[in-house]
Order: sequence, then structure tokens, then C-alpha cells
Amino acid sequence: MALDRKMLSRANVTVSGDEFERYSRAFSSIDADNSGEINVQELWDMLRWLGKPMDLQRVKEIVKRYDEDSSGEIGFTEFVILMKKQGIPMGESELRIVEAPQDLKPSMLFLHKAGLNFTDDEVMRLRKVFLLLDTDHSGEMDIDEFALVLKYLGLSHKQEDTVRVFRQFDQDNSGTIQFNEFLVLIHQKGVKITNTDIKVIETMLRVEQ
Repeated sequence: MALDRKMLSRANVTVSGDEFERYSRAFSSIDADNSGEINVQELWDMLRWLGKPMDLQRVKEIVKRYDEDSSGEIGFTEFVILMKKQGIPMGESELRIVEAPQDLKPSMLFLHKAGLNFTDDEVMRLRKVFLLLDTDHSGEMDIDEFALVLKYLGLSHKQEDTVRVFRQFDQDNSGTIQFNEFLVLIHQKGVKITNTDIKVIETMLRVEQ
């Protein structure tokens, strides 16, 4: 993936080596159809992933402004210029969100905003644990499933403790624990999950079925 230096110069935009690497990786992830260009929908999706949602018409106007060859889409250099001129950051945190699997992008944005430091591998392991203990596959945990979390992670699981901790981490008062709330619990309790732990949980669940 190469930059058009003349186009950059006309736009009065400079790009460092590190920025080039991040923009290249981001562009490849955003270009969902592998066309070599980013369309309005793909740019709209990126902005939403990064917590900067815009009206679709506004995104169309932005694409038109930076679409120098009038193709209706933006190539790599046009993308870099757009990002720079619009002041849309693409640091390591933003790149992490863009490159995350589709179902984890909201959680990666949540972690970024909340300042919670989990590695990508940790998030993937925690997601696996969450899905294992979400026994009815609803995408969230009721209090009975949450009791399994406290039990299998070695935390207190007395009935009164379960209710208290459940209420503490049910931050939106929905009556369930969602994955982002589960991440806050893990962070605050300092729990570390290994692949071995996941295998143990899988075995214990099979035994109890």
C-alpha cells in the first residue's frame, strides 16, 4: 500500500512512518469488501466503531470532499488526508478497536473509554469464559449465571454476596450483567484467566450438566 506523495503535498499533509503503518492496517480492516477503496458505508462503520457516529449524509459529504478522483469512494491516500484533516485519531487504541472482531468492537471501545488495561488475548479469553457461563446463550447473565461466575472464578458465592455483587456491577440496572460489566468485575477483582482455567471451567460445566 503506497501513498501518493504529490497528493499529500497538495493537501499539506505529512505522515510519519508509525502513522503510515497504523493507517495501512486500519484501511485494510475498514475496507470490508477488499476493493482497495473505502465507501461511505465503510467509513460510517469506522466512525461508529470509534465512538464518533455521524449522520450518513454528513459522511457522504466528507467522502465527496476528499474524493479527489471523483470515484465515489476514497483510496488510501485520500483516506489518510481525510483522517488528518478531520482530526480523527488513529493511535494504537483506535487501531485496536478497528482491527478487533466485529462482535468485540463495542467492548474494545468501552475498554478504551474506561481506561481498563486488558490485552487482546485477555479480552478473547474473558469473552470465552463469559459465553461459557452464559448458559442460556442470551448474550447477558442473569443472577443464577452470575453465581456461576463467582463460583468458578474463586470469588465468594454465598447467596447474599452474589446479590450484593450482582447489583454493584449491574451498572445500567438492567437486571442482567453484560460483557462490559463483566470486564469491570474482572478488572476490579484482579482476576487473571488462563487457557487452563477455561479448560477447567469447561470440564466442571460438563460434569454438572
